Amino acid sequence: MRVVRQAEDRDFERIVEVEQAAYGGAHSIRAQARDHLSAFPAGLFVDWKGRGYVMTLMVEKNHDLFDLKHCTGHDYLFITNVAVHPDHQGKGLGRRLVQHALDHFKLPGLLCVDPANDGAIALYKKMQFRKCGTVYRYFGGDGEASTHGNVMRQPLRLVAHKQHPV
Repeated sequence: MRVVRQAEDRDFERIVEVEQAAYGGAHSIRAQARDHLSAFPAGLFVDWKGRGYVMTLMVEKNHDLFDLKHCTGHDYLFITNVAVHPDHQGKGLGRRLVQHALDHFKLPGLLCVDPANDGAIALYKKMQFRKCGTVYRYFGGDGEASTHGNVMRQPLRLVAHKQHPV
């Protein structure tokens, strides 16, 4: 049974609803999701039932993401957002969304997570992500308090071969 598919324009409002429910409106995804659907639609995936989504970007090895040279040096799939509606959290949906994106692009993952988000950190550690740096003033904006983010990545050995179906 298929659980995850690529997002389409018709999914936009549901993505915003899931984001607001998951993060209490603290993060505004509206403009970012709309731009993402236009610029890189292949990297936005949703759950078939609208319970969650994952947004990704391909990062080439020469791109100095976050000015952390020790975290890059290879092609990665940067996971920009993951949200699962609170009614469906803890059931493996976030893991399936992230794994689907990683499998689709056949690249190891790279992400930045709020160090206070224990559930997300536990999920990523189970998926073999490890902390490789810190980004200061990453979370926050629009009057919100700014906090640092932990940068985590997967080891390259998890990916047997590269293939970029875009």
